Amino acid sequence: MNLKRMFLLGVMAVTAVAFASSALGSGGEDSEWTHEGSPLEGHTEIELSGTISLNVSSAEASMECPVHVVLTPTSSGEGEVASYETTFAECQGGGSLKDCVVDSEKNTKEPWKEDIKKEHVIVTNVTVDTYYKKDPKCPYPGIESTTKEITIVPLKKGAPLGTVELEGATSVTVEGVPFPVPGQLTGTLEATGEDAETYELSE
Repeated sequence: MNLKRMFLLGVMAVTAVAFASSALGSGGEDSEWTHEGSPLEGHTEIELSGTISLNVSSAEASMECPVHVVLTPTSSGEGEVASYETTFAECQGGGSLKDCVVDSEKNTKEPWKEDIKKEHVIVTNVTVDTYYKKDPKCPYPGIESTTKEITIVPLKKGAPLGTVELEGATSVTVEGVPFPVPGQLTGTLEATGEDAETYELSE
């Protein structure tokens, strides 16, 4: 089946994503960022490193890349994603992207806003343009992915920040395809830096 037709079929498919409930949780008050048990003061940077995957099931396409993220939160929970860097040479494509090599990225609307809802960190309006090296085996020159909300979930509630998981329903636009198609962003990141474990989301 033609790859572009696969994308179009993905648009017409009925897609149900139970995302809002997992992002907002139920009941209880919002958590807050703390440092060594006290509310944050002044400028704070929290570094996270790991891998993030973009999956587009309708086109049987996936791309996994190592990333380094810097959050600059405040005690109220509001903050920004100050930086988002990808190690292009270590990206691995799958399916229809298996022969595509990431050449560059453009992060639009950056810095992205970060806030806390319940015990989760929410990053909003994330748009990343990914460009691939020109290769006859790669069917796409590039794609744009837009994620309205990325949920970052600490694996240990009320404990020092360590490993976190993230997820978000994303909209993917491919050159030559008139409509965006649904995708899913997932990943696992580890807090890095000398004092990484002195920060936590307190309930």
